[in-house]
Amino acid sequence: MKRKLVLLCAMLFMTVTLLSQKTMIGINAGILFSMTKISQGTRTIVSQNRTGFNAGIVANIPVAEWFSFQAGLSFLQKGSNRTEMGVDVSTEWVSLNYLELPLNFLYHTKGRYGSFEIGAGPSFSYGLSAKGKFFINTITSVEKLHFGSNADDYLKRFEFGANMLAGFQFTNGLFINAVYNIGLSNVAGYSEDKWKNYYQGFRIGYFFKDKKK
Repeated sequence: MKRKLVLLCAMLFMTVTLLSQKTMIGINAGILFSMTKISQGTRTIVSQNRTGFNAGIVANIPVAEWFSFQAGLSFLQKGSNRTEMGVDVSTEWVSLNYLELPLNFLYHTKGRYGSFEIGAGPSFSYGLSAKGKFFINTITSVEKLHFGSNADDYLKRFEFGANMLAGFQFTNGLFINAVYNIGLSNVAGYSEDKWKNYYQGFRIGYFFKDKKK
């Protein structure tokens, strides 16, 4: 059911994009700093930041003079780094690859060289692959983590979050923005733990202009 919903949202986004004559299509790429927050009963573990990469396509659809609807489809890397000191020194490194569909509503302020923009909206993510590397004293192990809907699977494949961004779009089509994403759904597929992903970062991109318009 969730997979059909994500596919329906993607198809709706593509249909609206193709029908709108004022839609601008662009590409973007950037760097992300992600972390995880895991709740185990009364104990909460917040990881250190992990640096990742993201790249994708984006469409901007004007809906009013100062507002637009912006959606995209991006490949991005989430994950975490965590070290625990005790009798044993353990380090955990987790890499998560996702396909994300953000749906943002933006407000623009017009200027001579472009426009400032700020906005927010929901995001839907689909897990592609994951792995973990674990160090305990001098012992190192690498594990492939699994996505799935079964209770025994390590992570749930679908994730729902809230996306916020702010940036500047130049008149020549170049744009840069800062993004922040809060994971709202629990992606842990095991026991009673609660696992949520967070990330922040910067993206730079370019909107292609149709010379016929």
